[in-house]
Amino acid sequence: MAESNWSFEAGDKAVRKIVLTVHLLLVSLWTGGLAALLFLNVLRNAGLPHATDRIIFLINDWWVSNAGLLVLFTAILFAMYTRWGLLRYRWLILKWLLVLGLAWMQMFLLTPAVNSLAAFSDIFSSAAFSMESYRECIRSVNWSGAGMLALLLISITVSVYKPWGRRNTRYHPGRKTINLTGWALVVLLSGATAFQYLQLQRYRTMSIEPVRIADLTDGRHIGSVELGRTCKARVLVSNGCIQSIDLDYSGGGLYVSLAGLIKYRVIAAQRVDVDAVTGATTTSKIMLKAIEKALNREYPEN
Repeated sequence: MAESNWSFEAGDKAVRKIVLTVHLLLVSLWTGGLAALLFLNVLRNAGLPHATDRIIFLINDWWVSNAGLLVLFTAILFAMYTRWGLLRYRWLILKWLLVLGLAWMQMFLLTPAVNSLAAFSDIFSSAAFSMESYRECIRSVNWSGAGMLALLLISITVSVYKPWGRRNTRYHPGRKTINLTGWALVVLLSGATAFQYLQLQRYRTMSIEPVRIADLTDGRHIGSVELGRTCKARVLVSNGCIQSIDLDYSGGGLYVSLAGLIKYRVIAAQRVDVDAVTGATTTSKIMLKAIEKALNREYPEN
């Protein structure tokens, strides 16, 4: 099949320059964010783990993650407004594979390790450094961050040198097909991201009402909430104090384990309206709501 006409109007070329400029700036921010995150993690101060981990968490959550997502958006737009297309050239296929690898490492390696660091140091402060699981998270951040930075630099190199030519195929989708596909991807990714953000914000902004622990009846107070998943709390109260908390959250997983550290904060403070666990904010907030429900039961199980 003959190749479609890929001529561009003057307005399209102006859009292309804007998209390219934004794309390059975002790639620079993504690279710089990963480098800053690694720098802080390698040269961390063992006496101030919470401050260091909090900064690393914010860099990853607001800087690295968002820059990576926006790079993906602008890459799709760039394919729509240039002759390169989405998959017309072999080097582009490699670039998309590298981007998918970066996204996988961000979601399943770097972010869980960073969030674990933030959660441990948030709850245990300087004592976290003596925990082997905490030190393992430091190593995980180092190698996953370094791996992402290496893939990103390879992707930049491929973009500069464009080492391979056009694919040997009789059919190349036309500009209209590329535009429809590109906008569909942008709308789909934007919608999924917005939906997830709104869902998380709904849980994170829940109010946790204070409970007068000293006025509670002795016994095991049980309460549960269903917010996406079910969380059940069993709180043992004796002599006007919370003695222990058992949490049962359906589904399990890393973030459930991190959020479960909230029970130590509640017991230490002897109040339920405490700050959520950094790195597992949503799940720990749901757990706090379950503890609140349990303590508000008038007749506990004895």
